[in-house]
Amino acid sequence: MRLTAALVVVALTAAGVALWLSGAGAEVAYWAARQQRAFQDVIAAAVTKLRSGDGAALWTLIGACAAYGVVHAVGPGHGKVLIGGAGIASSGTARRLMGLALISSLAQAATAIVLVYGGFLVFEMTASRAVGTVDDLLAPASAAAVGLIGLWLAWRGLRGLVAARPVQVRDGDAPHHHHEAGRGHGHHHAHAHDHGPGCGCGHAHAPSPEAVEAMQGWRDGAAIVAGIALRPCTGAVIVLVLAWRFGVPLAGIAAVVAMGLGTAAVVVAVAAASVGVRRSALTATGRGSRAARYAAPALQIAGGAFIAAMSGAMLAASLV
Repeated sequence: MRLTAALVVVALTAAGVALWLSGAGAEVAYWAARQQRAFQDVIAAAVTKLRSGDGAALWTLIGACAAYGVVHAVGPGHGKVLIGGAGIASSGTARRLMGLALISSLAQAATAIVLVYGGFLVFEMTASRAVGTVDDLLAPASAAAVGLIGLWLAWRGLRGLVAARPVQVRDGDAPHHHHEAGRGHGHHHAHAHDHGPGCGCGHAHAPSPEAVEAMQGWRDGAAIVAGIALRPCTGAVIVLVLAWRFGVPLAGIAAVVAMGLGTAAVVVAVAAASVGVRRSALTATGRGSRAARYAAPALQIAGGAFIAAMSGAMLAASLV
């Protein structure tokens, strides 16, 4: 069964990496880039009209930024990789992961606002330096952080495989209550059995796979949000720079929040789909079966390995 679990890990990870390397990701990225350029023209025109006093242009700006966020999220990105991989690797519910996806997207928008407006007000940062900070510093830092999260998830999956492995022990090796029978003293009943999580004998020599997956759940959520929020969208930075230069900073904030919600719409869908894939895989093994004990940590390794592999590719691209 451990061989089957290992094959599942290899197959899932290899399929994801092969899809990325096949050029499918590049085609999607090219399409998304063309759409984003089209929306950038609409955004620039809306900001110009806002400066001249056209209040209706605000809704055009917000709508264009929301659509920009959607097409931006459709292309390859660290947010979808992390959320999707976490959905495969984590035992969390779809609602929890979808909530993390929403919070992460809005946190990305907040990072862009703090970087640009904070940089302009406090450090007198130039527009080119703001964009350069995102591309040259925050992009590789975020990719590295996401990769570390993936490795951590994979390591926890390995621990889960170890915890799921039955261990041959003897009941006599553990303390039992002594019973008196006539003049006799206490005695032990000694027999060997497969001892593992849920074996029913009442002894806990190793944590169950479920316990390993559930460890430090709030820390996992915080790590996911931080890993995604660390790298704000370059488009959001450009919108904020334009809004600042044209004297409509509040409109820029509203537009970037709308962009974050557009991004969230796609990432939330990825979260729901990834949790569905995980549940289907676990159901196929049969709940409560010995195979299911191995399937859960195997999926965790596969999800973590996928995140680490994809983040490694993004890190390499950001350093070129």
